[in-house]
Amino acid sequence: MIVDVNYWWVGGLAIAIVLLITWLIKRDRKDEKAFEKKIIQSELKPDSPHELKDSDITP
Repeated sequence: MIVDVNYWWVGGLAIAIVLLITWLIKRDRKDEKAFEKKIIQSELKPDSPHELKDSDITP
């Protein structure tokens, strides 16, 4: 039994798979950076107006 391989289809499929994997890796890195930024911002205390006032100055 002889099977003819269409190398154009195999090559196109290989390129599509490489592009898909590259896109997924880039998207994962972008999402990871956004997630880290969100976590860091949630751990910081929000500035309250009382902390911004200087205690030596009287209004």
